[in-house]
Order: sequence, then structure tokens, then C-alpha cells
Amino acid sequence: MDQGDAAVWAAAITGGVGAIGAVCAYAAGKAQARGMIEGVRLQLRGEREAAVWSSQRDAFAGFLTAIDIFQASVLHAQGVIVQHFQDQTATGEEATSAVAAAKQHYKELLLARASMLLSVSAEDADETEDLKDLAYEFLERFIEFSADPQQHLSFNTPLSLQMERCEVNLREGVGRWTRRARAALSDGAAVRTRT
Repeated sequence: MDQGDAAVWAAAITGGVGAIGAVCAYAAGKAQARGMIEGVRLQLRGEREAAVWSSQRDAFAGFLTAIDIFQASVLHAQGVIVQHFQDQTATGEEATSAVAAAKQHYKELLLARASMLLSVSAEDADETEDLKDLAYEFLERFIEFSADPQQHLSFNTPLSLQMERCEVNLREGVGRWTRRARAALSDGAAVRTRT
């Protein structure tokens, strides 16, 4: 075989090997691209789940904070009213302001519940309905008390006992709800779609 034929054969073999290498490189690149795309999908899914979980955690925390502030504001207002009428250490303006603050905190509780409706499962949102009802009952008894507090300054009156029962029911309801919310978040069950 002369040099020309050898060069042609060498070029053909090199071209064939190059073509095979190009096909292999193409297949490897395609597989790598698929792997990268799947990796990005997994990352996005994980980031989405983390964002949903974070949103739910914030909704749970916001509602819990709102209900705690509401309870504290009612109890504070009750104390200010007692100080005004019984101890004469608070002014009527302070009592009126404390009652208005308790009512405002109930409205903020309703807003926090609305956030829950948008962020958590229907089951978790339904449980906030029960707490909202307990809070409203507590507020109603308090409003009755604040309308004529001098008749109810004794802690043994029927209305005072009803207020105390409402407070206990709300506190226990919040405790049950908090345990369930904590379990939902720690188990990852909070990252489920709303039905």
C-alpha cells in the first residue's frame, strides 16, 4: 500500500472514530442535560415545598399570635375596668380605650384567620373557625361585662363565671390547636394541597 492509500485509510478511520466520538459526546451531553434538567426540577420542587411550608408556618404563627394578643387584651381591659370602678386607679378613658383595643384585636384575629384560609389545608382552616367562635363568645361576654361592670365586679356573678368559662375554653382550644399545628409542621403534613 502506498502512502496515498494509507493516508486515505488513516483519514477514513480517523473520521469514523471522530464520528463515533461525536455521537458518543452527543449522547453523553444529552444525558447530562437530562440529568441537569431533572436536578433543576427537583430543586424547584424542593424550593416550592419549602416556600409553601414557610407560608403555612407563618400563617399558623400569625394566627396564634393574634389569638394570644386578643386574649391578653380582653384580660387587660377587664383589669382596667376593675381598676376604674373598684380600685379607682384607672380613668374612664383608660377603660374605654382598653375595651376598644380588645375589639380591635378581635378584628386582627379575623384577618389572621383569613390568611390561614389562603395558606393551609381546609382541615386546618376549619379548626380556626372553632377558635374564632370561642374568641367571639369570650368577646361577647366581655362586652356584656363592660356595658355594666359595676354589677359584675364580684367574681361570683353569673356573667363573671361565664367569662371565666369562655376564657378557659378558648385557652384549652388554643392549646389543642397549637399541638396539632406543631405536629402538622414537624411531620411535613402541612405541605399538602388545599382541598
